[in-house]
Amino acid sequence: SDGVVAGLRSRSPEGCTPKMLCLGDSVERMRSLYGTPLVADREMGRYDEYYGADVYCWLQITADAVVKDMTVQCKP
Repeated sequence: SDGVVAGLRSRSPEGCTPKMLCLGDSVERMRSLYGTPLVADREMGRYDEYYGADVYCWLQITADAVVKDMTVQCKP
């Protein structure tokens, strides 16, 4: 929809999740904080995803050995 925020992205090292996962952290730290991710192949690439109780939003992470990009995606 027009005028609706459907996601928030962080590419700043100071941009951390409430559990203090930050860009540049290891995949091991990501998994220790959030568990095993659901690996999803999307239009723009492969992502590690974590779904919470709110099925309308989820945490989408791009990582190889370290966390490179984090986005909270939401269904508008």
